[in-house]
Amino acid sequence: MRGENGSGKIAITEKTPLLMALIAFRLLNAMIIRTTFVPDEVWQSVEVAHRWVYGFGALTWEWTPTVAIRSPLYPLFLAGIYKALALSGVDSRAAIVLLPRLFHGLLTGVTDFTIYLMAIQLSGKLSAEWVLLAETTSWFTAYCGPRSLSNSLEWTLHAMAFRYYPWPPRLGLDSASTTAVPFLFHVCLCILLRPTAAVLWVPVCLHYLLRIW
Repeated sequence: MRGENGSGKIAITEKTPLLMALIAFRLLNAMIIRTTFVPDEVWQSVEVAHRWVYGFGALTWEWTPTVAIRSPLYPLFLAGIYKALALSGVDSRAAIVLLPRLFHGLLTGVTDFTIYLMAIQLSGKLSAEWVLLAETTSWFTAYCGPRSLSNSLEWTLHAMAFRYYPWPPRLGLDSASTTAVPFLFHVCLCILLRPTAAVLWVPVCLHYLLRIW
């Protein structure tokens, strides 16, 4: 990653306090939300996970076995949270409602941090600080980021994929990884979560393959 003067690497460990602060900020953000935004934050997420773990709950037509047009990957994350709550005996109504949002608050904090690191990598520390300011003061991010929507998880995965993209050496950018494995791993998760993400990532991956060949 570029330093403030455009050269040198910044160790991730040096940024750990910032990461913790962003996560704490987004967890608070998640806890103060008291509204709903779109039906999908219930019917395509927590309600499906609740049905899988507890055996009851309403499923919309997309989840019926004869149709099944939705990827099960996202509700499985939430089902894992509910299963852990059930096994530990702390699956109260409040926990069932709050934990998915806290999970997304955590993801939003990680995404804020990832975008900041990517901005350092691409344009230096000073520009990255402005990017972080814009990110953390965005009302839409605060309103939607911590919600139980697959879009929120996709946002995190897309940011991570771009963060680990193996940039051409001629650009003089320090790559976040020495191999393309982390990049391709996050791309695969993006497409598994939403197959139409291939529209974005297939051209990017083809460009990368043509470049290294």
